[in-house]
Amino acid sequence: MGRKQLRRDRRHHAPPAFCHSYGSAGGGGWYETVGGGSWWQNEDWHLSSHGDSCSCGPPSWVRFPSVGFIDTHCHLEGLDSCEVMPPGDGCRGYGGWWERSGTGAAATVRHTLSKQPASLRAVISNCCDPSDFQWYEGLVTAWDTGSFRDDRFYFTVGIHPYGASDFDTRMEDEPELEQRMLALASHPRCLGVGECGLDYCKIPETHEAQRRVFRRLCCLAVSLQKPLVLHARDAQKDTLEILLAHVPLDWPIHLHGYTGEAEHVQKLLKTFSGLCVGMCGALTIEEFHGSCSHCAPLRRPGCRFCGDEPDWVPRDTHAMLMSVPMDRLLLETDAPFMPPTSFSGWVCQPWMAFPIAEFVAARKGVLLEDLIEASNRNARHLYGIPKNTQS
Repeated sequence: MGRKQLRRDRRHHAPPAFCHSYGSAGGGGWYETVGGGSWWQNEDWHLSSHGDSCSCGPPSWVRFPSVGFIDTHCHLEGLDSCEVMPPGDGCRGYGGWWERSGTGAAATVRHTLSKQPASLRAVISNCCDPSDFQWYEGLVTAWDTGSFRDDRFYFTVGIHPYGASDFDTRMEDEPELEQRMLALASHPRCLGVGECGLDYCKIPETHEAQRRVFRRLCCLAVSLQKPLVLHARDAQKDTLEILLAHVPLDWPIHLHGYTGEAEHVQKLLKTFSGLCVGMCGALTIEEFHGSCSHCAPLRRPGCRFCGDEPDWVPRDTHAMLMSVPMDRLLLETDAPFMPPTSFSGWVCQPWMAFPIAEFVAARKGVLLEDLIEASNRNARHLYGIPKNTQS
């Protein structure tokens, strides 16, 4: 859709109820009217709606390669709102800022995957919030009864660090939560445990709960003999200590969406021979800033790395990207979050693993097909995805 003659109209209420009708965590955002449709721009998250027609699929001008590719990390529950599925029950979802359609998980996944290009051969959707267990249980039921089947679909289940404290609290009143998570993790379409891990960039009062839940999920992954999907931000020391204590050194680990220091990722790669690093849209940001990983989590004054400005520190994501060898990288989107900058303002979709691959290949100076095939090999090896998903 073109963006000519846009009329900017600032408002502070929920976005319109059509395809991908997202709201913001703070409730603020703005619309741009384009002909008869509207463009919802969330000022904090840059997630969008693209008018009155579905934006699940790629624009016609994107040309995909003949070699198939795999999105190794996304959140399909976050794409549950489309023009064929009008907003309904207002399910809390991931962070509480979008509406769920209420028409069913199977309908969402069926619709979303139907809009993806043929070259997208597999997606791994991550369930990492207890409030999403019911959504995935519905999807699993549809799979088991045969009402939904798509061989491209896989999932994982875990607890995101930001949900660890809530999980701990809810376990007191809902002890069945752990059994529900175990049931999902034991399903044959579930390829791993996570995402889970530590994130010390904010909410320090949750750090102890994060560590408790992370230990539990490391043990669950090992007991089920499934890969671990790792979220690690500003918590290098504790992440390494917990992994060393609970996970074998050759365990398959997917370090998801990493934007930290090259030296830290190199330590993890050298320590854990089965670890691969996910390359996501955040790496396409030319001047990426994050919180200071050196003085986290205590943020003591006098840090020589951030100059006492721990919340706005430039990250050398190029150095991190270059430090990951071809046989240890994975392509991922983290959809609906973090679209590549070539699609800034769009809701991130699984097909955007392709423009991410283009960016990473150009930075590494390798052929695009070689990079995609390397990611496919690594995904098949780490997750056990069948070989016929490659091409």
